[in-house]
Amino acid sequence: MLTPLELEKTEFKGGVGYSKHSVNEIFSKVREDYEKLYKENIELKDKINLLNEGIGQYKAMEEVLKTAMINAQTSAEEIKKNAQEKADNILQEAEFMAQKNREFSNQEVIDAKVEAENIRKEMQVYKSKVEAIIKSQLDLLKEM
Repeated sequence: MLTPLELEKTEFKGGVGYSKHSVNEIFSKVREDYEKLYKENIELKDKINLLNEGIGQYKAMEEVLKTAMINAQTSAEEIKKNAQEKADNILQEAEFMAQKNREFSNQEVIDAKVEAENIRKEMQVYKSKVEAIIKSQLDLLKEM
């Protein structure tokens, strides 16, 4: 692509045909338009480069966000899994403790029944002794 400076340095040789003044006038207008287009082209290329850099930054941010989202999702799943495991462990421990408490309570009931039976037997023995004493006392009274 010719630069505006190269166009400005271009010279036409005189000869038969078109008027040099008319050609220079049109050439001047073409050069001015070309110079505007040339500058606009440079500005647009600069804008394109800036936009491409911006796109690159946004793509980089997109990758960072994707990675962050994946990490967040992975962390959330891991936290959920750990919480579920902890809940399962707490439930198992509670069930174990409940079973132990039931066993302990059952043993206390058994021990209380055994103790009550022993007291009944002792009362029966005591009752028998008291009856024997009373009977012997009655027998003594009858003899007197």
